[in-house]
Amino acid sequence: VNYTLSRSTGNTEGQTLSDVAQTDVAATQTWDFPGIMVGANGRLPGDRTHQIKAFGYVQVASDWTIGGNFLAASGRPKNCLGNFDPAVIDPVRYYDLGYGSSFHVCNGALSPRGTAGNLPWDVNTDVNVVYKPSTVKGLAVRMDIFNLFNKQSAQAVDEVRDVANTSVPFPTSNTYGRVISYSAPVSFRFTVEYRFN
Repeated sequence: VNYTLSRSTGNTEGQTLSDVAQTDVAATQTWDFPGIMVGANGRLPGDRTHQIKAFGYVQVASDWTIGGNFLAASGRPKNCLGNFDPAVIDPVRYYDLGYGSSFHVCNGALSPRGTAGNLPWDVNTDVNVVYKPSTVKGLAVRMDIFNLFNKQSAQAVDEVRDVANTSVPFPTSNTYGRVISYSAPVSFRFTVEYRFN
């Protein structure tokens, strides 16, 4: 069993930008101009402050082994993204450049990265059973169950609050806060292996 306390901070995620669902590698809008980086420094999407992991196995009989893995990780930070309000931060009308609601501004007020709360904890339990018959050396039959309790936690939500390229006050998007993806549901894997020694 182990516990990890960590923090992932910065002003950009890297070659992708999951804040605005931008997944094309090396094609992010980061650093396109100064205004888009205002409020960008903070907790990054990959930040999982607390993580508890446990794993182990037990030999229940000479031919049978049961094992498992457990993971509990605190939810990733959320953002509130919107249009850039020139009256609040900068006299340049950056939102007229076609970048829409991808600034760290929410309803005209600065909303620094990672300050809009957190997603729920991600809790997952995997188990496996292995049968190695003593009569057939090298043979192993294995069954894995991933996400045993079928706990599907939100992994990403729509973080864009303001309707793009509209005037102040910016209307709220109907999809703001909607879950975009969940953790994978319960699944099974069966494996038959034979080792020639």
